[in-house]
Amino acid sequence: MDVYDGIHGRNVLEHRSMPEYELQDHGIFPSRELVERDVQTQPTLSIQGHAGGNGGGGGGGGRDTHLHGREAVKQASCADAKRARLAAQTRMSDMPAVNKRARAVAPRRAIHAGRPIFAADKLSPVCPVRAPDLVFQVVTREQRTESENKTSSPTMYALYIGNKRYSSWSMRPWVLLKALDIPFDEKLHFFKPGQAQPEFKAFSPSAKVPCLHDNDSGNVVIWDSLAIAEYLAEQHPAVWPSDRAARAFARCAAAEMHSSFAAIRDECSMNVALRIELPRPLSEGLRRDIARLGALFAEGVERFGGPFLAGSSFTAADAFFAPVASRCETYGIRFEDNPKAQGYVDALLAHPAVQAWIQQGIRETEREPYHEEDCVRGRKVLEDLAK
Repeated sequence: MDVYDGIHGRNVLEHRSMPEYELQDHGIFPSRELVERDVQTQPTLSIQGHAGGNGGGGGGGGRDTHLHGREAVKQASCADAKRARLAAQTRMSDMPAVNKRARAVAPRRAIHAGRPIFAADKLSPVCPVRAPDLVFQVVTREQRTESENKTSSPTMYALYIGNKRYSSWSMRPWVLLKALDIPFDEKLHFFKPGQAQPEFKAFSPSAKVPCLHDNDSGNVVIWDSLAIAEYLAEQHPAVWPSDRAARAFARCAAAEMHSSFAAIRDECSMNVALRIELPRPLSEGLRRDIARLGALFAEGVERFGGPFLAGSSFTAADAFFAPVASRCETYGIRFEDNPKAQGYVDALLAHPAVQAWIQQGIRETEREPYHEEDCVRGRKVLEDLAK
């Protein structure tokens, strides 16, 4: 068994006669003199920890404690508390084959200024360890501030998107991430005049949006909306339904949306702020797309119980049809003879993530002439919610 003092650079067992360490029935621990000396030389030293019940790792019924300076030494080295209680909170991942119940018999590692005071590599009859009912971690105030600052570090994902007023493809992964509470950094790039956006090449291999960057995996770049959904599903299973049949249906529906419905894409370009009157009669292609959408929506709700396409939870399939729901709102498309389909569209439009995108799109002040004209095409604008 090796017991190493990471601060003072000593193997404790080679210095068992030294007064700085004490071999107790609870294990080997720094003596009061050693701890007090370090507190005196480090005025910012504090001890923070968790006081809990005896046994089982000292878990339940605990209370957080923060002690500073000599009061920390007094508490930690008090005879009644037994100096063994200065043993620090063990990082369970650092201990082999350790679980919650094993805490009662596992060796403890103390942490001082981010380094181990001691670490018992294996159990030994010479150094038995019992679970203390008071577990402390010794840190400096600077370390505590550094730890708190980590909460503001960059998130794993960065999502590059276009205007929320127009970009149906950008809407899909954005809504999915929001609906599943997956943190990400939004990188909004407004469209310049015209269809091509060559400056998008700086972050997207196809010079198109959306594009997802995974900063925690060597900056992996995913530049297709369906591929983004599948990539996210590898780390976030809720992207797709848990039921196998529902998952298969959801994937088929999302893929169909990804590759089909050319007429509604062409004739009903997305603009979340406008209300436009479609001329009658509708084109054959648009009627065909609307009929297929109604059948698909009704089938999903009927088979899996709704309110969403593949069951009770919002998944990638719903994110893919969210722009369709927005188009239905813009162009006054309703499934009057298909209540299940219309109910699904209403459920999509009411979802907080979908509403967040739409409302932010309405508030956008940027206008791109090509996209504006592509939506209107000489048709009657009934309302502009942005005005």
